[in-house]
Amino acid sequence: MGIDKKYRIDKNQQTNIKDPNQFRYEPGDRSTMRYTTHDTKKFYISTTAKTASSWCAARFDNPEPTLFHVSNMTIDETFNETPSESFTLMQKDWNSLVKGKSCKKDFIFLIRNPLEKLVTGFIQDVLLKEIHAHSLSSPIFIQFIRGLGYTEYETEAFCNYYNPQFYNHKDRGDYNNFPDVNVFGKDDVFLPMYYDIMETIIDHWANDLPRFINEFNSNHKESNLIFILKLLAFPPNKLDVSKIRVIDINRQNLGDTLKSIYGIKVDSSKVHARTSTFKHLIYLAFRKHIPLINAFLSTELTLYSEIINKLYPCEIYATNKKSSLPNYIYPIDKFLSQEEIPSKDAAHFFKEPLDFKILLQQFELKTRPINSNLTQIRNTMNNSNLETILKEMEKEGESVNASSIASQYLV
Repeated sequence: MGIDKKYRIDKNQQTNIKDPNQFRYEPGDRSTMRYTTHDTKKFYISTTAKTASSWCAARFDNPEPTLFHVSNMTIDETFNETPSESFTLMQKDWNSLVKGKSCKKDFIFLIRNPLEKLVTGFIQDVLLKEIHAHSLSSPIFIQFIRGLGYTEYETEAFCNYYNPQFYNHKDRGDYNNFPDVNVFGKDDVFLPMYYDIMETIIDHWANDLPRFINEFNSNHKESNLIFILKLLAFPPNKLDVSKIRVIDINRQNLGDTLKSIYGIKVDSSKVHARTSTFKHLIYLAFRKHIPLINAFLSTELTLYSEIINKLYPCEIYATNKKSSLPNYIYPIDKFLSQEEIPSKDAAHFFKEPLDFKILLQQFELKTRPINSNLTQIRNTMNNSNLETILKEMEKEGESVNASSIASQYLV
């Protein structure tokens, strides 16, 4: 527990368009940080979108919108228009801490790798709003796919494969609703086509610079790291830091942490976790835009690195023995497994303090397995186009679900 004691400190952007050829970036207000805070018997836990917010909502009651001022670390009294008794007590407890007075409950703040937060926030804010299951029957979406160079037959087969009216939910499961899917037909025949669609949508978003600038740190993509770093490195003089915990959900198991420290029974399993293939296909499509993302996210990556180096210094991983860490902090092998980073390429990440270069390398490594799989499938299909492969499957009685239905009126 010595490690635990030492490292315990475990509004909207706008574009003012003056004329069609000019835009001006108005940075979001970084003087305040928004959270959702849950009140429990032993602690308050504050989270943001895409940082275990659904996990907390499923397990803890009393969610309260909370706004912290970065300058003086106080809670805004006017942000919550209809404060509950729970919120009032929480605000009183926080103010007591800031003033150096006693407080029975701990305050827990959750953080996450900003690169992952950006990508998963994009999925929530952009991708899942622009395309969905109903898009599969939209003439506009069908024309969009045709514009990528796919034939009418290939496009119809793809849309029917993911359209619920053409397949049995019992066979596929509701969790595979388009576009958040993890199945791509027999032998993953639709995987390259699916990736081309996702990649094009991501390219359109990233290449629309005014839109990208004004969305990269908004809604589910919004960061809270400047507040966290100040809380760790420059807290108010009288703040009782022993009552503060910052938990990185990439570095440790949240459920196991709460069980170990507070003795509460809580389900550790994830909520609304994206399927692995889907998530890493999106990562891969973002990889080419890393220079652009880094240009805007470099400050957040630096803040995150500073925070991680305070909470999880590389020295604690020196022996790489599970017994040398609290049981709720992932050892190196577990971290790499959780992040799906090939271990043979990543052991050196823990031998030196984290920085933005290492974070970018980690992100790139996550895309290698899915990129290798995608390349292998494309190479296999080089000798024949997709339409020919689908028709051959039908001849052999191995139709990829609804592709046979498509052939009834396309052939």
